[in-house]
Amino acid sequence: MLSDHNFNTRKILTKREIQILKEIAVGRASKEISQKLFISKNTVDRHRQNIMEKLRVKSALEACHIASMMRII
Repeated sequence: MLSDHNFNTRKILTKREIQILKEIAVGRASKEISQKLFISKNTVDRHRQNIMEKLRVKSALEACHIASMMRII
């Protein structure tokens, strides 16, 4: 699975995307993340979408798994 992903591990995600992915990994919902980071839920949802596109996955859970294997989170 990981071999299908050809990208530089640390530079693929922004600091904010990594921050949000860490929150997703501990089970926080978009609304909770938005309140904690003082951003809108729509912004969190957009970051989620960008993360999944960049990591070429179909779910936030899969994104967390890949990011963990890549030692991003």
